Amino acid sequence: MQSRTPDEALLSTMLSIGAYVSILSVIGSLFNILTIGLLQVSTMALKKMVIFRAIFDIIFSLNAFMGPIRALNAVECQIRGFLWTVGSAGSIFWTCCFAHSLYASVKKLDGTVPELYFRRYWVISCSLALAWGAFAVFINYFQIIGESRICHHNPFSADLKLYQVLIIQFPVYFGILYSIGCYASVMRKLVKYNSGIHIELLLYPLILIICNLPIVVRRLIIALTFKEGEISPHWVAIIGIALIHSQGILNAVVYGFSKTVISKYKERCMRPKREKMDASTLLGSKLLGSQVSSGVLGLECSPQTSILRSDQL
Repeated sequence: MQSRTPDEALLSTMLSIGAYVSILSVIGSLFNILTIGLLQVSTMALKKMVIFRAIFDIIFSLNAFMGPIRALNAVECQIRGFLWTVGSAGSIFWTCCFAHSLYASVKKLDGTVPELYFRRYWVISCSLALAWGAFAVFINYFQIIGESRICHHNPFSADLKLYQVLIIQFPVYFGILYSIGCYASVMRKLVKYNSGIHIELLLYPLILIICNLPIVVRRLIIALTFKEGEISPHWVAIIGIALIHSQGILNAVVYGFSKTVISKYKERCMRPKREKMDASTLLGSKLLGSQVSSGVLGLECSPQTSILRSDQL
């Protein structure tokens, strides 16, 4: 396998776009974590799944933000590569957990699936993410490229074998195929019972498919044919990199615009106004009661009332 340096100008443009989009993804992931902390919108296990998914999105996005920045040395590049791979793989594996929860919930018609499987989800997703990060460092997948000293993975490096490239990119291939398989296997029941399924279980895997499929197809063709410039226009690569870094913000849109979250935020925003109205009503009632009591006491104690009563007697 002959070494070749990718187009540095195109790579710099792609990484800059990815960096800008990743800022939105970090904001979206933090929004999800904040929402879970403020509102009671999901079961405890599902909350934890969303939080872990958001944490890995943040790790991935922060390293994407560092993408256009020059690497000082190879050690720094390997650390960035490790974190980039851990964030990417962890996000994908947690999305597969959402897909499995969707599959199991629809098959069993049981809404407690996340609680039953959460410990296994946590162990499998975190362990595999760390393992893939270590493998990326082991095969020196991330390298300093050209005079720009950009730290990025170079699938054309002579140091990499085809099977190593396919292994390091396996999580995203697996994530897409597994999510599609889960959807396909429960589609009929999903249409019938989707009213009882959490929207996170339904749409997180779909976002993974939409955001990763274009860049995955391109990378797979590059890995198999060793031809980069001939397989697609540059704008396809730019759109692909923008999509792959936008998962955090899209996940936030899915979670934040669900009916449950919107209604909870409305309820929380209306609470101070409602409490103020209740306090005003209570104060008014007390004042009215005081006025009525004062009037009754004044009536009983007045001389005219006493004379009237004597005459009546």
